[in-house]
Amino acid sequence: MTPASEWVVEVWSISTGQRTREIARKTSIFDSVAWSPDGRLLATSDGSFDHTIRLWDAEDGRPLQTVASHQGCVYCVAWSPDGRLLASASLDRTIRIWQVTYETD
Repeated sequence: MTPASEWVVEVWSISTGQRTREIARKTSIFDSVAWSPDGRLLATSDGSFDHTIRLWDAEDGRPLQTVASHQGCVYCVAWSPDGRLLASASLDRTIRIWQVTYETD
């Protein structure tokens, strides 16, 4: 059971109704979650205090990158159709576009 102070992103099978894996876990809330178009990455935004966007390896849940440049809570993340760009929207009244580069090995 997850302690009340932790938030978890899990993948569940629609056909079996069973949890297949945990992708991300942290102590502050996930406000937005978005799969990359190729299914290899998960982007999350923090709707609470640290104003971050995080990239996770969708297969093993390993954190890959954290971006902290908004001045307010980040409430939304969304991928471009080709997976090269990630948009984030914040309570600081900005929308930022990020060029995504990552290494999964």
